[in-house]
Amino acid sequence: MVGIWGIGGIGKTTIAKAIYNQLQRNFDGSCFLANVGGDSKHPKGLIHLQEKILSSIHANDNRKITLVDQGTTVLKDRAWCKRVLLVLDNVDHQDQLDKLAISRSYFQLGSIIIITTRDKSMLKLAKVDESKIYMPPTLDYHECIKLFSWHAFEKDHPNEDYAELSEQVIGYAGGLPLVLTVLGSNLSDKSIDEWEGTLETLKVIPDKEIQEKLMVSFNSLCDTQKELFLDLACFIVGMKKEYAFKILRDSYLGLKSDLGVLVRQCLVAIDCLNRLTMHDMIRDMGREVACRERSRLWNHEDVLDVLEHDEVRFRCLC
Repeated sequence: MVGIWGIGGIGKTTIAKAIYNQLQRNFDGSCFLANVGGDSKHPKGLIHLQEKILSSIHANDNRKITLVDQGTTVLKDRAWCKRVLLVLDNVDHQDQLDKLAISRSYFQLGSIIIITTRDKSMLKLAKVDESKIYMPPTLDYHECIKLFSWHAFEKDHPNEDYAELSEQVIGYAGGLPLVLTVLGSNLSDKSIDEWEGTLETLKVIPDKEIQEKLMVSFNSLCDTQKELFLDLACFIVGMKKEYAFKILRDSYLGLKSDLGVLVRQCLVAIDCLNRLTMHDMIRDMGREVACRERSRLWNHEDVLDVLEHDEVRFRCLC
């Protein structure tokens, strides 16, 4: 059992799909379940996932499952009797693991199960060894240039006239493949003026498609955890953990446990200097939420407006 854990847009699904395509012919049966978390929430979503596993691993088995618990039993007895390669993409709840019969003891020796998730606790529940959990890093500069250029210019480097603007996009993306892919596709075949306009807009208004992807982890939090995340994004990011705790401990009774949830969801990290950090895109997403809610002031110009005129215009994403 292998886990791929990281923030939205880091490339977890892409990595899992590449591994699956490379290895699937070496197994008696294989199945790639995309977006398990999303699909399981649809009516009869878990049943459809169970049926997909059966039909993928047993080509002639097109049986219809009527009850989820019935499907779980069928998977144990029928699907996992082979040496299989299984990918569960975007797992976000224990029920998905339970109803899809994901337990090491059910599988034949030599099977490989790959689980991708934003929430590390899902991998703990599946009993994935810590040494078998991979956290993809952000892309380095050269990887960013290549990925962005393939989407924007259909080659591995920018056109000369767009080289400087491409550098700005790379800086904005912060190494996230999702951002490079979306912006590269959106800017393809656009004029220099259009590129400049888009980059100016992004300084104030984040790209909707990117924000929706990043918001998934935030939306899964309880209210107290959301408030803590917004405080971190607006005020605390970059501070040492001990100092941040002194500031926040009177406001959050479950501070340590709530921070642990944010870390497991890849919304916050603690670096080698014991500082609370987050990816710039995650930070900006949090600040955009705070701006829409009109709940926090972090931009110095907004603070001056309140002090001088008792009003605030909320300049999002300073």
